Amino acid sequence: MAVETATTTSTTMTPKVLIIGIDGLRPDALMAAQTPAIDALIANGCITLEASAAAETVSGPGWSNVLCGVWPDKHRSVDNRFLITDYQRYPSIFTLAKRARPQIRTALFANWGPIGERILALDSIDHRVSLQDTKNDEPQTVACVETLAHDPLIDLVFYYIGNVDEVGHALGFHRAVPGYIAAIESADALVARVIEAVKARATYLSEDWLIIVVTDHGGTIDLSHGRDIVEHRMIPFIVSGAAAAKGRIVGTVNQVDVAATALTHLNIEQLRAWDLDSHAVGLAADSGRAMMLERNLVCNGDAELSSPAAEPAGNRGVAGWRDIGAVSTLAYGAHADFPTAQTIGAPSRGASFMFGGEAGESRIEQRIDLATLAHEIDADHVSFDLRGWLGGFAQQRDLAWIELEWLDEHDGVVGRAELRAVTLEDRTAATGGDAVTMFIERSVNGAVPALSRAATLTLRFERSEGVCDGYADEISLVLHALSKPIPGVTP
Repeated sequence: MAVETATTTSTTMTPKVLIIGIDGLRPDALMAAQTPAIDALIANGCITLEASAAAETVSGPGWSNVLCGVWPDKHRSVDNRFLITDYQRYPSIFTLAKRARPQIRTALFANWGPIGERILALDSIDHRVSLQDTKNDEPQTVACVETLAHDPLIDLVFYYIGNVDEVGHALGFHRAVPGYIAAIESADALVARVIEAVKARATYLSEDWLIIVVTDHGGTIDLSHGRDIVEHRMIPFIVSGAAAAKGRIVGTVNQVDVAATALTHLNIEQLRAWDLDSHAVGLAADSGRAMMLERNLVCNGDAELSSPAAEPAGNRGVAGWRDIGAVSTLAYGAHADFPTAQTIGAPSRGASFMFGGEAGESRIEQRIDLATLAHEIDADHVSFDLRGWLGGFAQQRDLAWIELEWLDEHDGVVGRAELRAVTLEDRTAATGGDAVTMFIERSVNGAVPALSRAATLTLRFERSEGVCDGYADEISLVLHALSKPIPGVTP
């Protein structure tokens, strides 16, 4: 089902956010379990089973990603030892919310100790319940229910369930394991109690609750997680409430997007100085027709959403994209052997660009939901313009190129387009004989194929030697509404 526009609540209602974290929740197992409480949240919101965790698929970095809204290269938690972290520079949404609105009231209820004692150790939280026994989810559930009942001013709550992960490690993370399914169903019963507590609040009818359900990682039948594989990185992500879009979230969703989604609902502006890798997803206000036309639909196509890596060896997560491999961002002029502000390229570029990183082949991808324009697309009334500046380094043959696929409602491919790589020969020809470091603009346009309900952009890089010096910047996909079809034009 495609995401549809929902009617948002009155501006007189007070926005509230409840984040429910269920540790080790594999998405296909969630769908196999009997979970009436979570099903009700999905029915009143939207879901994807294909959100991405970071490559470091253990709880320390996972919950840091969720709560801080940045990838591990920033908060620096890469395992469960927390040997080197930077939560002072990249604090959680609890601190960010209080900086923006000091009177906001926050709450933490968790029984995996490092959440409260490591990740959120520096945060001022009004209600803090940080326990140690992840096999017993009852104490923090009781505390959460009581706080929801007795604090009418509470605004931002993180409620955590730990036993699903414990059972996965004991029996296996898989939908075919009865004990693991039973643990998910028990977690759902706890979720039901917390949701009932929200609805029982004396102030509930004047409140606009947004509920986000997320996990830190998936898992596999071998009782483990922690590897950079699909079964460990792919996670569910649910956004529910009157302000949520309805149906399936088609666009790209990352674990870090919890932060911006929560802050946006709380009407807290995301400041550039926070340097988040997060953008809001699953909100009805972002899914209307007016948001789809005559504007760039590519999130962070200019590599400017967050700060670049300090050096080429750094693999900085690329905000807004599903990051597969070593793709990173770098500031112009940061290194002598990479593009500078004087390098031939986009005249209006920002401070940073994307490059392939330390891998032979790597890619990032992004999916864009087109369902709002379905009627116009099927009537051949929508055209597209795909552009990007692509380049390479001196005499090296490293490449970057962009593949575009138009997908139907079943994710079948109904059309393709491509921005061809800028080769060594292209750069030599452009300068009349000298192979120099440079960017060249590529573009393609045409009609959006009938039946298209999503567009997937894949930015690919391939290396010939050394660090991959395929470059990309200023990527845009703009849709235009037409008064009549384009005769004979195909993408």
